[in-house]
Amino acid sequence: MIGCFPYLFTNFGVLDLTGVEGANIGNAINGIMGPFVAMLAAFMTFVAFWMQYKTHVQQREDISQERYVNNFMKLIDIYREIVNAINLEDKIKGRPAFHFIFYEFKSIYSAVHSKYIGFEDIAVLYISFEIFMSGIVEKGNPVLNNRIVELLREKGHTNLPCDFQQKLDELERELIQANTNFQNTKEPPICFRVEKYREDMVFPNLYKGYMDKLTSYFNVTYLILTFLNANKNITPDAKTLKESMFSMQLTNHEISLIVMYIYYIRYRDEGKQRIQECPDITFLEDLNKRFPNTFYWKDPRFIESDN
Repeated sequence: MIGCFPYLFTNFGVLDLTGVEGANIGNAINGIMGPFVAMLAAFMTFVAFWMQYKTHVQQREDISQERYVNNFMKLIDIYREIVNAINLEDKIKGRPAFHFIFYEFKSIYSAVHSKYIGFEDIAVLYISFEIFMSGIVEKGNPVLNNRIVELLREKGHTNLPCDFQQKLDELERELIQANTNFQNTKEPPICFRVEKYREDMVFPNLYKGYMDKLTSYFNVTYLILTFLNANKNITPDAKTLKESMFSMQLTNHEISLIVMYIYYIRYRDEGKQRIQECPDITFLEDLNKRFPNTFYWKDPRFIESDN
């Protein structure tokens, strides 16, 4: 619009622009238009840079989101590979193994709970998980039992009964006998379910420990949960979507084991640096609570016999 002023002045103006006055008016117009043109040029330059900046920010966010999704899917792929590689004495393999593993843990938890009446549930969970992961043998496992006693004392159980470790030995012998009965007569331990298996099923041995089979599983699961909680740039809706995508990969038996594992390491590592990194598992606990008496370890009915 400002560029039309010379044409308007020269063709429709009331002033004579051919004389000295015209020259002065021309200088005046140049003086007036100069700052406006400079301001307009500066504004347009700012707009161009601003649009470029916004595009760069959007591209960076898109790349960040794409990298987040790619890393998440890689973790899921690793998780699936580990699940498929689970092998229980060549008798149960892959995802179906977690049904057997879950009820094996539940039978340990029930046995520990009955042996140590008065212990808080988290201490019972800790003892159970130590036995579950390390396993037991007929000759005893003093390293395991000493570790359990030492940690419980660190947690405030300074007045443990003098026969506490003896009771641990008794508990482990009882579990070994329960496995012998299970193998010979198919009489399941308390809280162990067999009705979904074939009648001629030859079961894996119980209570041999899962340190070699589940350490990688729990590690990658912990990494996925930490990953879901660590990214500050992801929107709440996107986080919820990824949580749903992960939980859809899990059976109820896996969800319950993962929740109990997280509580176990929180208790075991309390006061250490790692506890600060423990992820939020609320979305998994909510799934547990749909069937609390079967899958949620905090429910009083969790230790009721399923046989």
